[in-house]
Amino acid sequence: MSNQFLGEDDLVLNTASRIPVCLCLDVSSSMMGCIGELNSGVNEFYRAVRSNEAARQSCEIAVVTFGSDVKVVEDYSSVDTKEPAAMQAYGGTAMTEGTEKALEILEKRKEHYKQNGIDYYQPWLVIMSDGEPNNPATLKKVQEKIRQLEADRKLVVFAIGIGSGVNMDIMDNFSKRKAKKLKGYKFEDFFEWLGKSVSIVSQSQVGEKVKLDTSGMDDWAEI
Repeated sequence: MSNQFLGEDDLVLNTASRIPVCLCLDVSSSMMGCIGELNSGVNEFYRAVRSNEAARQSCEIAVVTFGSDVKVVEDYSSVDTKEPAAMQAYGGTAMTEGTEKALEILEKRKEHYKQNGIDYYQPWLVIMSDGEPNNPATLKKVQEKIRQLEADRKLVVFAIGIGSGVNMDIMDNFSKRKAKKLKGYKFEDFFEWLGKSVSIVSQSQVGEKVKLDTSGMDDWAEI
């Protein structure tokens, strides 16, 4: 199996409508105690997507991490082309820069789709953090942009808070929907639910309203 990112040839060969999913993940030093669980959760997401043929053809995943700096750990690619790289916890919480980078690579991917005549569903952005951003003031502008994209039906946002130190008010500002707080370190339960949700959407028509399994949130979200 090739480890190259999907190029234009791959887009032409696989004409399935795409679901671009970006995982924007906090890997600051405060995540040290649960970084193993986070890695396991991301692996579970890949497994869950691969287990459904429609999702496997449609879903493209990118992973952006933010600690002291921002890294594009995985650019948009099919679950069949790469295994998720292990993440390490380090440094501060560059949340502003991380979410900006997530939006930047999403716009580039959408442009690739358009150039190759590939239809796509509303992109998904998953933001997970356990603490305060380095610069809360600069984050507000990015949050406004994300909420506007959501209001324009150009983005689906999942904001997930982790641990007792997370500022849920900040996480709430990413979306019109209230952010969810993870039960303990139930990353695998969350990513399994996310993978099943991708599978549901991948079997619908682009633009069709789809009801996700909200009851399944009970397994991983604090109510």
